[in-house]
Amino acid sequence: MLAFAAALAALLPISSLWAAVLALLAGLGDVFSFISARRKERLEEAFKKTPPQVEASLQRNADGSFVVLIRPLNDVPFECDWRVVTKNDVVVSGISLEWAKVVPKQHISVYREHADLDLDKVRDEYVELRFSFRSVFASDYPELTLSDRIFCPYRLRPSGVLEPFSEVGG
Repeated sequence: MLAFAAALAALLPISSLWAAVLALLAGLGDVFSFISARRKERLEEAFKKTPPQVEASLQRNADGSFVVLIRPLNDVPFECDWRVVTKNDVVVSGISLEWAKVVPKQHISVYREHADLDLDKVRDEYVELRFSFRSVFASDYPELTLSDRIFCPYRLRPSGVLEPFSEVGG
């Protein structure tokens, strides 16, 4: 930009004062461009250091199938893994081999993952969703806590109704 201003000053019959003003403006433009780029880098760094905020729950559909509902509460992309267990930590769902990646989008508020449950393994009408998640940037910042777990207990009635579990009146 500075070279452009100097070339313009050489071509145009203007005073050296105007040439100096043009050169100063070009220099200021470069400074503002540098400041803007640094600010963008700092914002991106802050975004990468932000932990994902997520809600997860288990739901039973009208056809009897189960689904894990995943609700991102901020825009931080994350990976997640989940399983459903019953009493004594017996796994009653499948176990994924890889963590699923979720990139939150403005027009999608809930992501759905199909869950196969082996109902014959369920004990005392108790199932629990164990949902783990971590920022996709977690490996870049091992000193930060960019992961979390959610535990959601449910009562699975013999009638097939799935409801939140409460110890009181259980």
